[in-house]
Amino acid sequence: MPMEMRRLVFRDAEVKDAIDTLLRAEGQRLEAEAERGGYSRAGLPDPEDVVQSFSVTHDDPLELTAIIVSPGGRTTSRLFPASELMFVLIGYCRLQRIPVARTANKSVRRAAGGGIALDLVLRNW
Repeated sequence: MPMEMRRLVFRDAEVKDAIDTLLRAEGQRLEAEAERGGYSRAGLPDPEDVVQSFSVTHDDPLELTAIIVSPGGRTTSRLFPASELMFVLIGYCRLQRIPVARTANKSVRRAAGGGIALDLVLRNW
């Protein structure tokens, strides 16, 4: 039975944008929860945090470590395992209006020509 395969390759700048978008959304959500709950924001991610750089820390399964800088200059690192990286890239696809089939089997890996590849396989013919 035939299957459909797609590969979306994200350049480094697009991976950075995708992670920045996730950080903004997380920061805004946690900020709103802190306000509703009446507790301090101390230690929570700032919605203005940005990714300074990232590197592949493991190839199989793929893991990235991002260096994140806050507006105040505080630098932290965050590990993105394959499952979280897929979530980030799929969210970025939605924002960019790139269709991603819900039923597709998804995986991420380092692309041969550089960047990160999101592989999609559909077998429901």
